[in-house]
Amino acid sequence: NRRVSDILKGIKHKDGVSMQVYLKFIELLVNREGFSKAEARAIERAFRKFDRDNTGGIQVANEIKLIIHWLGFYIDSQMSRKLLEDASVHSGVVTLSAFMRLMRSHRATEYAHTRELFQRLDENNDGLIAPRDLCLLFKKLGLCVLPETLAELVEDCQLPHQEFSFTGFWKVLQLLRHRDGFSSSDLKAITDTFRRFDHSHRGEMTTRSVPNAL
Repeated sequence: NRRVSDILKGIKHKDGVSMQVYLKFIELLVNREGFSKAEARAIERAFRKFDRDNTGGIQVANEIKLIIHWLGFYIDSQMSRKLLEDASVHSGVVTLSAFMRLMRSHRATEYAHTRELFQRLDENNDGLIAPRDLCLLFKKLGLCVLPETLAELVEDCQLPHQEFSFTGFWKVLQLLRHRDGFSSSDLKAITDTFRRFDHSHRGEMTTRSVPNAL
């Protein structure tokens, strides 16, 4: 499991896992609500972005769809209402830790929704869908993926091109999100351009540089 490996990398340990290491592992897993380090950082960045007055809280009831879309996840009005009802959030402000729990609930909801969509497209009930159905599934999730980008994702995930299981589809989806919807070559070009205009080497460029970078 990628999340388990990610957490273990952050703990200094040898080949075996002692009780101390195991307890530390559980602590990190709980603190991150089961997310990998990269996922937890992305969620925290989204929280900071929408905490516009820097009070340590956000009006999640008013902005939940916007925040989740900004993170690159799928959510519709029905899912949004159910998520807020299940979390007992209506109009109040939520903290970062509460927002992390909210996102964990959303991940479970999105997984169930995506599996249901997959099963509808699996007309033979054999647990597999064709490439054209894979494209349709991405479209139903509100993701526009170029054919060449999808072909590269499938190749990088080392999956067969003829048919796809739900596990295979989910693997492609996670890689797509990791790359923000770009192909690896496009992502490299964007990263190289950003670094070229990051004159201070602080991981940011001035607003003046943006038009030239584009």
